[in-house]
Parts: sequence; C-alpha cells; structure tokens
Amino acid sequence: MKIAYYLDSGVRLWGELDLEANTVRPFEGRFEQWAPAVTEAGRDGVSFAGGAISLDSVKLLAPVHETAEILGTGVNYATHGLPRHGADVPFYMRPHSAIANPGEDLVFPDIIKIQPRCRFSYELELCVVMGREVGDPDHGIRDVLGYAVGNDGRLVFQRPNFIGMDMTGSKCGYKGSSVGPWIVTKDEISGDTQPDIEMTMRINGVITQQARTSAMNKDISALIYELDDRIGLKAGDIIYTGTPGYIGIDTGFYTPGDLIEAEIEGIGILRNRMEHTNRDIGSNAAKSSHEVGWR
Repeated sequence: MKIAYYLDSGVRLWGELDLEANTVRPFEGRFEQWAPAVTEAGRDGVSFAGGAISLDSVKLLAPVHETAEILGTGVNYATHGLPRHGADVPFYMRPHSAIANPGEDLVFPDIIKIQPRCRFSYELELCVVMGREVGDPDHGIRDVLGYAVGNDGRLVFQRPNFIGMDMTGSKCGYKGSSVGPWIVTKDEISGDTQPDIEMTMRINGVITQQARTSAMNKDISALIYELDDRIGLKAGDIIYTGTPGYIGIDTGFYTPGDLIEAEIEGIGILRNRMEHTNRDIGSNAAKSSHEVGWR
C-alpha cells in the first residue's frame, strides 16, 4: 500500500494512494492509531473516512508526521567511506523546517553566504518510517511502517567547530532536503527483512549515484537498535539510512536550477529542483582556506 500525506482544502490528511486510478482516499483516525495497525496487518489494519478523490485536486506533502523525529546516519556504504576502526556510527537529527515537499524547490543554505568555501551536495538515501515503538530492538524491522525516498542535502567544507564537524550547519538548512513522495508499506518491499532494492540518483537526467540497499554497512535492524537505544523511537519517526558513493565524480555538488530525481525501486521517484539563485554558492571551493579566509 502507498500512503500519502496531502493537503486537501487547507486540511492535512493521510490516505491511501492509488497511482493507477490517480486517486487518494483518506484514512480514519489519527496517525498514532492507524500506523501501528498497518504495521501489524498491512492494508487490513486501516479504515477509511471517505471516498477516493482525484490526486490532481490535492497537494502532496512530505510524509512526515507532525511529532516525528527526523534522524540520519552517515558512512553507511563502503563506496562512500568507512568509519575509523573502533569509531561509532555517526547519527544526527534535523528539524522539520529542513524538509521540502515533493516537487518543491530545494534551497541553498544561507551559511554559504558567509563561508565562501562551502559547497552544497545531494545524498540519495532510503528512508525508514517507524510504525510504532520498538518492541524487540534485535528485530526492529517488525516495527517499521514502510519506506520512502530520501534526498539528504549536505553542506561540505564548512568551518569546523571546536569539537569537530558542525552537523547542524551541514544538515539542517531550511528546505535543503526532501523525503517522499509517499510511503510504501514494508509488506510490498521486503516484509520484516532487510530490503535489497536499487537506488538511483539522476541530476539533469545523468545518473550520479546508484547502489542496492543490501550494501549498507549497518543494516536497518542495526540502525533501529542503535537509535532506539539513544532516543526511544516511536510511530512516525524517520531514519535516513545513509548514501552510497558517486559515479564518475568525487562529490555531487548542486548548481542553481538542477533537476533532481531520486528513485528507489518499488517506491517511486522523488523530484525536486534546486533553486535558481544569484547568491554565492561556493565558487571559491577549490581555493584553500587561507585564500578565502575562515569566518
């Protein structure tokens, strides 16, 4: 089942998406009520609050519940890097304001204006959407509602703080990332096991990232185990599970107006465009920090 979050006459609703019929049908009850039931029983766990309406009459929103924590991990594909021996896997959190809706323009972080060495890059990721609190951390996929496509915006070359990388500056820029365009329930992907599906990123039609989700260094159950141990996961929480390396380039930098198509097998294509801007977007990135100066 495909689950959409959408705006209908100014009201935000969750519902079942039927792409063949081009319709959406609203769920009955609150997210906290139907999400655990769907996690347990699939489509049989949901009731409907009305009939189907045309998808053309509503606006798709990023499928992020209003109380969700948005979490991520880094260095989770060997093609993108490996953590130092003995080092913990890095995790981070981002605010809701950092997420753009499907089809919306992404925004260059304002910090680029004051740190001219910075560049902004894209990272294709599988996103996990939790359907309930974790019952058994060793088998956390059982508590997953479904999956969505993620595009993780990452600022690079920003100046470090005194304890290391500035994760807030790197990951939390306003509308710098996206997720969607909907959630596909886990029973349509791989059930309670690790997904093995292909991920492809295209920038202006050119493939720049491609990998299978089975290549994660830490699988989804392991990520859920570690994050639940840290914060206690709940229904609606979203986990960006890491990005693979790039094809033919070292790092995928955005330029103004880029068309971004993040596609994951069995889920769909998340489309956004990078904003058109005359702002400084890191044209000095090739210079040394001594040439551009750290501020």
